[in-house]
This record gives sequence, structure tokens and C-alpha cells, in this order.
Amino acid sequence: MRKASVTQRAPAQGQPHGPKISHVPARPSLLRHSSSYSRASTPTPEGPADIPNDILDSLRAFPLFQSAPAEFLQNIATRLRTHVFAAQDEIIQEGETAKAMYFIMRGAVNVTSKDGESVYAELKAGAFFGEIGILFNVPRTARIVATTRCLLVVLRADDLRKVLPRYPDIEKSIRYEADERWALLNQLKQRRVSTISASFISIRESVLSLDMFRNLPDDILHQICLSVTPHTFRPFTPIVQQGTNGTELFFILSGQVEVVDETNQKTLARLTAGQYFGELAILGLSERRTATVRTVNAVDCLVLGQEEFRKCRELHPTIWRAIEEVAKERMNETRRDFPLLTPPQSTQPLAPSATILKTDADPLAPPPMETRVLRRSSLAPPDSSEAVQPPPTSTMAPSGADVGVVAPDSRGRAKVLRQRSTLLSHAAGNKRPRFRRRSSAVTSAEIVPRVLKTESDNTGLLPRGILEKIFMYLDLPEMMHARQVCRSWSHILAASPALLPVLDLGLYNRKITDTSIGPILAFAQNRPKHVIVRNCFHLTDIGFKALSAACASNAVTWNMASAWDISSSAIVDVAQRAKGLEEVDFGNCRRVGDAVLARVVGWEIPTVPSSLGSGGVVIDTKKSTNNYVGCPKLSKINLSYCKHITDRSMMHLATHASSRLETLKLTRCTSITDAGFQAWSMTRFTRLRELILADCTFLTDSSIVFLTTAAPLLQHLDLSFCCALSDVAVEVLSLGLPRLEYLNLAFCGSAVSDASMRAIGLHLGNLRELSVRGCVRVMAPGVESVVDGCWQLQRLNVSQCRNLLSWVRGGGIERYTEMGKRVEFVL
Repeated sequence: MRKASVTQRAPAQGQPHGPKISHVPARPSLLRHSSSYSRASTPTPEGPADIPNDILDSLRAFPLFQSAPAEFLQNIATRLRTHVFAAQDEIIQEGETAKAMYFIMRGAVNVTSKDGESVYAELKAGAFFGEIGILFNVPRTARIVATTRCLLVVLRADDLRKVLPRYPDIEKSIRYEADERWALLNQLKQRRVSTISASFISIRESVLSLDMFRNLPDDILHQICLSVTPHTFRPFTPIVQQGTNGTELFFILSGQVEVVDETNQKTLARLTAGQYFGELAILGLSERRTATVRTVNAVDCLVLGQEEFRKCRELHPTIWRAIEEVAKERMNETRRDFPLLTPPQSTQPLAPSATILKTDADPLAPPPMETRVLRRSSLAPPDSSEAVQPPPTSTMAPSGADVGVVAPDSRGRAKVLRQRSTLLSHAAGNKRPRFRRRSSAVTSAEIVPRVLKTESDNTGLLPRGILEKIFMYLDLPEMMHARQVCRSWSHILAASPALLPVLDLGLYNRKITDTSIGPILAFAQNRPKHVIVRNCFHLTDIGFKALSAACASNAVTWNMASAWDISSSAIVDVAQRAKGLEEVDFGNCRRVGDAVLARVVGWEIPTVPSSLGSGGVVIDTKKSTNNYVGCPKLSKINLSYCKHITDRSMMHLATHASSRLETLKLTRCTSITDAGFQAWSMTRFTRLRELILADCTFLTDSSIVFLTTAAPLLQHLDLSFCCALSDVAVEVLSLGLPRLEYLNLAFCGSAVSDASMRAIGLHLGNLRELSVRGCVRVMAPGVESVVDGCWQLQRLNVSQCRNLLSWVRGGGIERYTEMGKRVEFVL
């Protein structure tokens, strides 16, 4: 790491001169020069002669110092140190002990992840960083890298602790805001939101932006700041839903929301910054939300939970009493203007002698399934004679007794309906219009013992096998929705082992989260054999481990390419469960390294031999996967763009997977060198058929020599962009890999010339496809040697081979077409 730093001790308070900055010759008056900052406060008067105004402005821009007096800032400024960093210098490492915070005077820095792959923010002149570590005494939460030449001012934690006791009021306010920022940091961790945003959010500023909280005492304001949580909602997103339970109060900081009555399809109000909603539910004035609130544009809110609301209410009841009065006014307006939002009240008085029993049916509700009469067969309007007449009371069973009523249908079959006499009497008393088949007159002689209805009576016309084949054409959301059609469909969709053999969540990657994956797993269970979570960026370890617990035991293939947030422990959990796994795709998974791959590929645990043959030879008669760590059947592995895969993984594959490996993809695994393939030369990969080494820029001709020795049966080889190879490598693979059917040598530089093309045409007779795209040394004799020698050649890619232009324009391709060569030339 290149770190150029110049530390200049500040003079004592009695000394007239300030810190010298002559170490920046290109800009001799750097700190004295005025500038505008992204976080700069309003213009301030000139400070002491020994402290530049730029430094005082940066200190005032720091949220914890905004209310500090000038004397405090001057005392802090005298303890600052200056440092200069060059571009790409690492200023802070994630996880290291925090000893100082930094103010940017000139230049810019990036806030990145530990591996540098993700950039969270860019900070420019006037910004600051590193305050979380020194205020909360925690390790660094991010990595800071200079993007340009930077001049930084450094405040050490020890110096800050020495100054604070002299200013107790400032110390109290700083401690308060530090506690608030720490509480926010913990809240963001619980919500699995990037904690980097905690560095740029001031809860106190957000709370003070609301008029009702501006004049509160500091202690009460501190309690409110600890209780609220910031949330951001996208446009057209429902924040609360009408009819649902709710216990949160929302204060709008920015943006606009609309309050909608979904029952009447009418907008009740629009609320903007400074207003709030959700008070009816949190005060207990309504059990459920009385309206839906959805965003019109991007909205920032502060959310206060019910328990936190109760605590704040006890500290300062005046403000919350005003909220309660407004809530009651809104409730009265809602009941007056929209009576459907209020609890329904009965308008029909009960008869004086009426007794409400549990068996009394609601006259406005549909009858129970077991008391409904079958629909008519005809579509013609019913006659008045078809109306159901109440059965004679003399033939009814005693009240509460279960009876069965036989109603013959139009086909002469007997349908049995279970009825209760009290329900029939109630229905007859209300004279509800019912219709039954013309031949379904009910008499007392037709009362028979109860017969239960089986599920097979409602399976429909199509048999189960045909339904399963139809359901196979539905995608995942359609399958889940189709369960609502009937119980028979629901049972088939939820339990049929033939359905959902492929669980492809990559199609819905933007919607797959730890929450949304729960119902999907409850529906899929362990039926999927092929699990795909490709590009599911919002899935974390919680959802991934739930997926592993549900589907890994029966999985054959597992594709998690570009699933960036999945940790190594979660990946190892899949390997422990999926003993039948045959193919895995770890493409662009940043957490996959040598240790993770070793646990996935696995190894066999030595066991006590079951028997000994003559001469002490071990005869292992029983081989079980219980003695194997990892996935014993894994044969196809994709490790493309996994930059943490090194030669150690190649050695592990050679030792524990040489007898079963069939496909290996190592595109842009630039940490693999000749040493990894040297370990391969000591064993034989008898089943390896496909090997992708595209953009492995550090491989030389030695790797090809070792490869031909280890995998002589290789059929598919990709060496594109391997620029360190030469003609020797191509001639060696032509001799050592005679069964090659696909060979990609695109942009291999000096590795492909007419000599190497002649070697290909002479020895690779089974070659079907060859790509020499961008190989500028290829000329017409080399192409003709390949086309004439590879008699099974079907496709030849010679695009961007500029030395072939004259041969193409001279009719070289047409001559082979006239000769009957069925070769597709890609130009």
C-alpha cells in the first residue's frame, strides 16, 4: 500500500504561527484559499490568525460540532494534523481499530467494501469520515480509498477526549447525538440495510425539521431521536393498507402521500412534509387502518412504534395530547363523510322473543356448503313451481339432529346432502329463494343416514395425469395462484412430485427477498431438483439458508451465479445438505474462495476397512456418502469470475475430484498459474470433457503441457484471451488432445499463426468448431490447412483477422463452397 503522509504538529497556543503546509509545492496557499464545500456551513467571521478558515468551516460542517462555540472549535483546530495521500492510497481498512477521524480539505475519496468491488459513496472536499469508530469505539465499518491526490485534516480520538471535559454542555450534546447515531446504526443492521448510510443521516436534524418538536427540552428530544427510525419509500408504494392492523406513527420529512378510501375509491387527503398519519391505530381509536396511504413520489419518513410512542407520551404528554385531539377530529370527519369506514351497526331490531343461537344463519350470508341445494341442470329461467317449499314440520327430526336428504339428479343418481333441521327452519322462515331440480321433491321417506362426501366427487372432468401435464406449462406465480381454483387443484399443485422440477427464481430476481421467498418455499417444499437463484441480489443469508433447508436435500443442480451477498457459511450449508448435487454454478460469487470450494467438492474420510484380503490388502466392500464431506457426486463446476480461486483449489480438485469431474469453467480466474496445472499432471481426469480457461492471462505453455497429460480425453477447450501462450502451446494440444471437438483461441495474440493452424489441421480431425477471432497472424495458408485437414469442421470464426481480407475478397470462401465443403465462415 502506497501511503504518503506528512504530519505536522500544531504549535502551542501561545505561539503565533499556524501549521505549515509547504509540503504541497504545487499549491502553496492551499488551506488559506477559500472554497465551497458540499457540507459547508454559512459564512463565518475570520478565526484566529493561526487557524485557516477552511479548517474551521470543516469543523462547523461536522454535525456534532454545529452547536459548539468558537472557542471549542479553535481548541480542536489546534490539535489537528494534516496528511497528504496519493490517488489509490488506502486511507482506512475495514475492520481495523479506529484511532482518528478525517476532514477532506482537497481531493475526493471512495467509501468501498472490504474487497473494493462495491462503492458505497464518493466524498469530496468539505466532507468527513471515520467518526463512527472514534465516537463509539468500534472497528472501521468500511474501506476508504483516495480517488485523487487528497489533503486531509486528522483529528485523533485521544485529542478529542482531552478537549471535551472542558466543555460539559458540548460534551453532553455530542454524547446525545452520538447515542442517536449509534442507535440508528443498530437499527439499520437489524433491517439489513447498509450501515454506511448511518454516516450521512442526522436523526436530530430530521426530528427538528418537524414543527411540533422544535421547542422540546433536550432530554425529551433525545428520547424521541432514539425512538424513531428513518424509512424511505419509492413512488406509488402503499405505506399502510386499509383494513390491516397497524401500530406505527409516520412523520413525513419529504415527499407527498395520498390517503385513499379503497371502499369508495376516493382520495381523502394529500399530506406533505411536516404532517403525519397513522395516529388512529397507535392511539387505539381504531382497531384497523381506516384508509390506505400510498406515496405519490419518493417519500422519507420517521416511523415511531407503539411501545416507543408510549414512552415518549409519558415524558411529554402535551404534544401527544395535541396529536390525540387531531386524531379524534379526523375520526369524526371520517365517520361523517365516509360511514363505511366506521364499525357497522345493525339497523334491524331483534324480535322480543328471538334467541340467538350458534346455529342461526346470517340471512345476508351465503348458506353453508353442506346446506346448499344442487344447481339446476337447465339454463332456462326457473318456474315458480321450482321454488323450494319448506318441508312439513311433522316430518323434521328433533332440533339439532343431523339428517341426510337424498335428491336424485337428472341422471338418476342419488346425491346426499347433510342438513340440520334448525338451519332449514331458519332458511324457510326467511323465505330465501332457492331452486332445485324438478324431480327433487323431499319427503320424510327419503331421510337416510348421513353419508360423507369424498374429495373424489369434485375432481372435475380431466384425470390427474392430464392436469399435471397441463400444470407443467405454468410458471411459478401461475401455479401458486391456480391453487385457489378448487381443493382438488390445490392438492395436486401442492403435493404432486412431478410438478416444479425446476425452481427458477432468477426470473424474478428483483422481487426475491428474505421475506418474499417464504411462501415460495412453503409451496415448493423439496420437489425442485434444479434450483436457480441467479442474480438474486436482494437475497441474504437468512433467505438463502431457508432455501437450502427446503430444497437442498433433493437438488441435483444449484445455480447461484452473481448472488453477491451470500456468505461462505451459507454456501457450505448447502454442501452439507445436498449430498446428491451434481452441478453447481458459483459464477461471479465474491465469497467463493479456496476454503469454500474445498468444502463443496469435499473429500472422503478414511474409515476402518470392512475386511482384509490376502497379504493385508484392504477390501472396501461398502462405500457410503456418510463418510464423505461435501458433495460426493459433484461433477460440473462453474467458477467464472471468482477471483479468490487460486492454485490451492486446482490441487484440491486433482486430489479429490479427478475421477468424477466432467466440466470446469474458470473464466477470468486470474489467480490460477502454471503451478495449479502442475498438480494436475500427477493424476488423470478420465471424465473431464469441457474446460473453460478464458482470460486466464497468467497461463503459459507449461500449463498446456500439464493439461494434455492430465486430461487427454478433453473435447471442449476455451483458451480465448490467454495472451501468454505461443505456437508451442497450440502444437502441444493438437498432439495431446486428439478428441477435441471445440477449440476457442480468440485473441490469443502470438499463440496462433500459420504453423499452429497447420498442426490443428494435421492432428485434430474430429474438430467441429474453431475460433481464431482477432488472431492477426493467421493468413490464407493456415485457414486452408484447417479446412482441408479437419474433415468434420462445421464452423470457423476468422472475424477481425485482418490478414485474411485479401483471401476473402479473392473468393477463397466461394471456392470451398463449390467444392462441397459445408463450413460456416464467420467474418
